[in-house]
Amino acid sequence: MLAKSEISADPPDPPRSRRATPIGLIVLASLFALTGGTALLAEQVFEKLLSTLLGASTPAAATVLAVYFGGLTAGGLLYGQVLRRRVRRPLKAYALLEGTVAVWALFLCLAFDRLIGVFAPFLALGNESGALLQVCRVVVAGCWILPATIPMGASFPSIVDALEGLALANPGRAISGLYACNLLGAIGGAFLGPFVAFPTLGMDGTLLLVFSVNALVSLAAFTLARTHPDRERPAPAAGSSPEPPASTDGAALLTGVAFLSGYLFFSLEVVWTQLIGTVIGNSVYAFAAMLAMVLAGLGLGAALISLRFPNERHIPSRELGRTLLAGAIVAALMSGLWPSVPGALARMGGSIDSFAAAEALRWAVAAVLLIPPATAFGMIFPALFRLDVFPVSGSGATAGTLVAANSVGSILGALSTGFGLIPAVGSELSLRLLASLAALLALPIGLIRAAAAARRGMLVFSAAALAAVWIQPKWNRLALTSGEQVYFGKAFVDSASLLRYFREDTVGGFTTVVENPSESGPVRTLLTNGKFQGNDSGEMEGQTGFALTPMLFAEKFDQGLSIGLGTGRTAYAIAAMGVPSVDIAEIAPGIVGAADDWFSHVNRRILRAPQARLFLEDGRNLLLLREKSYDLITVEISSVWFAGATNLYSREFYELARRRLKTGGVFQQWIQVHHIGFEELSSAIVTVGRVFPHVSFWVVGGQGLIIASDQPQQIQPGFLARIERYHDSVGWSGESLAKRFEDLLASRLLAPEDVSRMSRLPRFRSNTDRNRYLEYATPRYNNAREDVTRRNIRALARFGSYPPPLLAPDAKGPLAEAARKVGLEQYLRRHGFRLVQRP
Repeated sequence: MLAKSEISADPPDPPRSRRATPIGLIVLASLFALTGGTALLAEQVFEKLLSTLLGASTPAAATVLAVYFGGLTAGGLLYGQVLRRRVRRPLKAYALLEGTVAVWALFLCLAFDRLIGVFAPFLALGNESGALLQVCRVVVAGCWILPATIPMGASFPSIVDALEGLALANPGRAISGLYACNLLGAIGGAFLGPFVAFPTLGMDGTLLLVFSVNALVSLAAFTLARTHPDRERPAPAAGSSPEPPASTDGAALLTGVAFLSGYLFFSLEVVWTQLIGTVIGNSVYAFAAMLAMVLAGLGLGAALISLRFPNERHIPSRELGRTLLAGAIVAALMSGLWPSVPGALARMGGSIDSFAAAEALRWAVAAVLLIPPATAFGMIFPALFRLDVFPVSGSGATAGTLVAANSVGSILGALSTGFGLIPAVGSELSLRLLASLAALLALPIGLIRAAAAARRGMLVFSAAALAAVWIQPKWNRLALTSGEQVYFGKAFVDSASLLRYFREDTVGGFTTVVENPSESGPVRTLLTNGKFQGNDSGEMEGQTGFALTPMLFAEKFDQGLSIGLGTGRTAYAIAAMGVPSVDIAEIAPGIVGAADDWFSHVNRRILRAPQARLFLEDGRNLLLLREKSYDLITVEISSVWFAGATNLYSREFYELARRRLKTGGVFQQWIQVHHIGFEELSSAIVTVGRVFPHVSFWVVGGQGLIIASDQPQQIQPGFLARIERYHDSVGWSGESLAKRFEDLLASRLLAPEDVSRMSRLPRFRSNTDRNRYLEYATPRYNNAREDVTRRNIRALARFGSYPPPLLAPDAKGPLAEAARKVGLEQYLRRHGFRLVQRP
């Protein structure tokens, strides 16, 4: 308990001549707002670029987040313990710190490609040990991120020291105000990043933007240090320690609450991130909405502190307890809304057909869900600088300690929730437990030096908060995962649907299997966050074709790799064709469980077959870190517009896949032809065509397939022999074999010479790791109401020359004869087109 005598007395107001000029404070606030925006842009660029090296798995993403906040922690401590004692002009220190961030952004922009080559062999050392691989990831992420985040973490306490030197009348309010300005800049970065910077500038351009802005901020801060009355702090005596807070109890309160606010807030943010993909969408824009609304809540929280206590120099400590209680109650009340969001989006957005209107609706819903609890919890950290125990002298060192404690709490909250709480109890119970924790922690904090009446009030409101947490009805899992948020309409879940399988994990989100009645019997559908992944009905034929099409041209059939498991049908079809070794890369444990338990009749227990080997890993990372070559690589992941999916549609990925193919090997990739524009679809095709010398494009089962190889694409006698031998295993009867084979060949829309011609056209943009074009362009078609599938096929058909598929010289037999019959007329008839003239 703090005694009155332990609280430092307020100093007298400084003379007017020594008070900071309004212009100086406005400039300083503007600079801090700008660097708030660039810090958020830099964080997102780090995450996106590092995902190409560390993988898109949860351990990799958690590593980036932990190292990022670890750098902020180190920066806060470094300033308080070292820099503050050696740099006597805080504004100059701030200028140097921002200049360091600028230089590092420029270095990463120039050295990214070389860094991949340097660090990939180091990461490969951890291939055989999950623990060692995680250590290697931490080291690599540290090398990339810490040089920028350490100065970021030190910048806030340096500004706090600068304010102390300015002899302000109410420094605590100024600190809270600058914190709010920094958040305002971060909100701008969260919006401008996905909508402006990343789509138009790419990762390179964004890093150059960060460099330019931070360099200008550094120059402006140096100028301000020369013109502003920033008092030079006297050098500390040898062996002296940084100034302590007003009391030991006060320091413990400040540090403890800073830690708890970071822990609670980032624990909640991990849960919100988990849920946002299920109820709003999986695109980069949906996650940008979540980030922007969370930051908006933090900014509003900081502003409310100033509005609630406009003139008071100090805020009583018990206000923290009340704020925590408010956060607990709001979080509890808002948690019940999550399952109703997909249906609400379908009702409100059913007639929307534009990207702008759809995103505006998603952002509005995100605001309703996230701003109230984020605002309540966002009031806590800025309130610390207004408490009666926050020291007047040595405020910069204390601010550094609080930044470090808050960052440590953020790290532990993110890791413990992502790796422990959500996997153990799920998002629903996680929200209840975190809200309960906030309500319970509010008691000891709110009772500090409280009067008897206030103590009784705290007990009553704490009990009310706990009641609000636990009286909420249980979530409707079918409503939560209905998928109505994807295209703003009913998808595969309705009143007759039965939920057969439900699993939540932090890698794949929510994996479900729903069963719907049909005339031919129940149909099971596999969904990820409500998005279709496969079924045991009409999609089976197409998935069989996904496996057989690239095998037409493979010279050998010894080693196969299937990236993306789905229902397991494609991997099974590869193995059923006699391939003795099939590696399967699937990132989501929920998909694995669903495929094995509910689609065994589709995949014939492929995961338990002796020739199959499962890797719970990001497919690109698997190829990057393992020096293994394959005769066949198939890629069948979720929609290209999913956040992060572009890592498997980039030029650099195709170059990696080409290196991992044996001589005569074939690469195949599924790509949607629905809900995608012609320019974007063409970009995906020509990106492959600019890496592989022989690329063709097929439409199998209404889905797009890109087939690539180093050798000319000739139907091999080995395939003809195998399909005649194993056709029953893949579901092709002997009577229909020739017809099915002809239909498969007639699915080729663009021959290799057609794709080569398209690839030479500058109008089609390649998708790369550094521009991530498809990640930002493809979500714009999710609410298109027209039949873009037919439009895309018709547009691509104009580039087709339709020669019959080439046969290897030694290909003989009835199937070879059938192949020679497949020509232009059959292709056009199959797809319902009249004869068109190629430009």
